[in-house]
Amino acid sequence: MQDNAKEYDIEALTGHESEYIEMDLMLGVADLHTPEAVAAAESAIAGCQPVISLADSSSETESEDSSDDSSHDSSDSDTDGDDDGDHLMCPPTELKRSKPLDDDSSTEPSRNKGTTERPRLCVFRSNKHLYVQVIDDSKMHTLASASTMQKPISEEFDFSSGPTIDVAKKIGEVIAKACLEKGITKVAFDRGGYSYHGRVQALADEARENGLQF
Repeated sequence: MQDNAKEYDIEALTGHESEYIEMDLMLGVADLHTPEAVAAAESAIAGCQPVISLADSSSETESEDSSDDSSHDSSDSDTDGDDDGDHLMCPPTELKRSKPLDDDSSTEPSRNKGTTERPRLCVFRSNKHLYVQVIDDSKMHTLASASTMQKPISEEFDFSSGPTIDVAKKIGEVIAKACLEKGITKVAFDRGGYSYHGRVQALADEARENGLQF
């Protein structure tokens, strides 16, 4: 039966040979050696003439392969460039060192190391209270203290809205008198990072007026 197979020109099919091709396919005598020929025969049976462009499909496949290869090559070249470090997205950042602070003991707490001769007067305030301490850092010892929680300040003022300027002045007066009673006349003022104005400034000015030197 294979010897009697009919040779069909796939590109010349008109769609009217469906009965013959279908019969030959059923008998197994159609000369269809390639998948494209089989697809063309099945399309002819379905009533439509196929369009087979083997050259175009192969060229498209080759173009896709070449584009894939070029993309891989470009990605490899980019990776190599990154490894070499020839091009950088941003230039190296130049680090700038801060200038050393002036020798002013009233500006930086870390430089206000209290000593026996000149202890440190440090300030701390919260929303409702204000605290001051005189500390000898060389011995880790508190020499004097005052706050809005101590008498007579706690009984004299109302702290419902927080410490006021008058409260800060009173604390400056109390801490100055406490230092003078212990023979302390010079201190290093540590404002604790707070701005030197308002309550902090009022406390410092009142302490100076009552005999403390800083």
